[in-house]
Amino acid sequence: MKEKKLLEFIMPLQVENHLIIRCKRDVIILLLETIQSISQSDLLRTRKNSCKNSRTSGIMYIISSRMKRFFYCRKDGGITSIAFPFSFTEDQYRIQFVDSLTRQEMTPQLTSSLISLLNDCVFDFDHYNPDDIESQDLSEIDISNPSSKVWAIMQELILYDAGYLRYDIDSEQEDKDRHPLNHLDINFDNASTFKLGLHSEIYIEELQNIVDNSTNTRYFEQ
Repeated sequence: MKEKKLLEFIMPLQVENHLIIRCKRDVIILLLETIQSISQSDLLRTRKNSCKNSRTSGIMYIISSRMKRFFYCRKDGGITSIAFPFSFTEDQYRIQFVDSLTRQEMTPQLTSSLISLLNDCVFDFDHYNPDDIESQDLSEIDISNPSSKVWAIMQELILYDAGYLRYDIDSEQEDKDRHPLNHLDINFDNASTFKLGLHSEIYIEELQNIVDNSTNTRYFEQ
């Protein structure tokens, strides 16, 4: 069984500002802003695995075991989580994310370039054809070419499964069984999103265990 790693950070404003997710572009920008912030770890005050069964806010986590996920504890008491497609290593000085296809380190410069492509609409995210992207042989990409590396990584980000999950405590819109106070929102697209109601509040450690395939499976109540 792969060793589980858990790292905890103070969530910077540049990440917190991107926690509203409505489409895949939003997911990718949140992912890239998170990686950029963590890679510049001197800008963050790290904490030592203080994950508890209690409500926290303004904290983000990296979890790596059989899954690779970021968790974001929001100020409203909810939690947002997405998967990430890169490997990472750590030492006492820094955390390094690496793309396995291009063997490219996800440096602040590279993540900034990808974010600029998305923000400047150079890439038409709403009209790409997934079949065209999947039909390309990415192994033929010249990974010595910086431009090719950026495009190859963008392709990966477009196609990767974000595994979007959001835990909400929503007193304003609570409506008994239609919109429970405590619930999970699964997926972000309007055509595929759905809610799972919860009988009580859950905390970060429990949510991490729910999505971790190396822990015991949870059951629905009948």
